[in-house]
Amino acid sequence: MKNVKLLCYLILGVLFYTSCTEQVDFEQAKDLSIQPVLTASLVTFSASPLQYAQPGVIQNASVIDTVRLDVIGEDFYKDNVIRTELTFNIVNNIEADFNLNFRFTDDEFADQYEFDIPIPEGSLANPAIVDYTEVFEGADLDRFTSSKIIILTATIINSSGTQFDATTTSEFNLKSKATAFFDFDL
Repeated sequence: MKNVKLLCYLILGVLFYTSCTEQVDFEQAKDLSIQPVLTASLVTFSASPLQYAQPGVIQNASVIDTVRLDVIGEDFYKDNVIRTELTFNIVNNIEADFNLNFRFTDDEFADQYEFDIPIPEGSLANPAIVDYTEVFEGADLDRFTSSKIIILTATIINSSGTQFDATTTSEFNLKSKATAFFDFDL
């Protein structure tokens, strides 16, 4: 009986030992590629009609904001990014059409890339909502990663004639994010 038990344990041990082993190909590690996606807030911007006008009269057709983008010029970013998407959400409840111009420049303000987003007139009761995505790949990605500065210009194109006054609660809001797609070969 002891011999039968010992023989059973021995057979089971040999089966477990031989059935659980297989050759591991460590060369597969050379082909390992990691492709993370990183999303971060890019630019937020708000404007009221009074930034463009004194009560009743439009005085400034444009409002300009500048943002520095040091991270996209870093070698780590340039060497590993394969695509970047800039996503914008704009809500306009000002009774005026706008144009948003995004100019990407290097440190010497030489233009690298530029695009516009037209924004229709809105109202407090019926705001204009625009979702827009700009995709950077290939040569456009090279120009984008050569940029250090974004110059955002919000320009009134057309006003419906509504008089702006100091009590207005109308507003123009922009939120944006950058999504970077990386490829790391290990």
